[in-house]
Amino acid sequence: MHQTNINIANLFLTMAELLQKDRQLSKPIRNELIWELTLLELLQSHDLNPMLKLIKKGSEHYRTSYIIEASLWALVMPSKQWLSRIPILENLKRRKDLQLEKSDPFFLMAKTLQQCYDYDIPLVHRIRNLGQRLSEIRRLVNIDKEVLVWAAASRWLIRARCESLARLTLSEYRARSWTLSDGQSDDIFNLNLSQSEPDPSS
Repeated sequence: MHQTNINIANLFLTMAELLQKDRQLSKPIRNELIWELTLLELLQSHDLNPMLKLIKKGSEHYRTSYIIEASLWALVMPSKQWLSRIPILENLKRRKDLQLEKSDPFFLMAKTLQQCYDYDIPLVHRIRNLGQRLSEIRRLVNIDKEVLVWAAASRWLIRARCESLARLTLSEYRARSWTLSDGQSDDIFNLNLSQSEPDPSS
């Protein structure tokens, strides 16, 4: 963990220097660097407020991809306080100021995971829907998105007391963590997923 903290500190320093020194950065690159800095801060603090501020309407990060990712991070965090702070992804289709590809696999994964917390849907249906969606996870192509989805799935399954299924998703999350961290960690986001609190409303 100490080595991980050093690496994160170095990443903060490097990105901050890039933002400060290179005034010629294009807006998309600059926005992505700001997003990555906010993400690194989130991994240390588990405070989603800075990220939620970035995706407010009218901001540079008020884009479908950032809103979807922020929503997934809310589902991944140890505290459930963030679940009520994120937009309902199903409703993004109604926002004319956002461009949304309805068949985007990242959007579909995130929407299904968010619906896992809809207690009006029977638990067995939520589990079945999640399983069907996870079977398509390779469509994401991007391993960063994959590991985030596996983490969110694991968090919910543990909360829902689905221990056997949670073990499967946790193994996928840990395997991809090893890959992304070059073998340094099986919990790249420092989430302690196995310590998730049960959800009495499951």
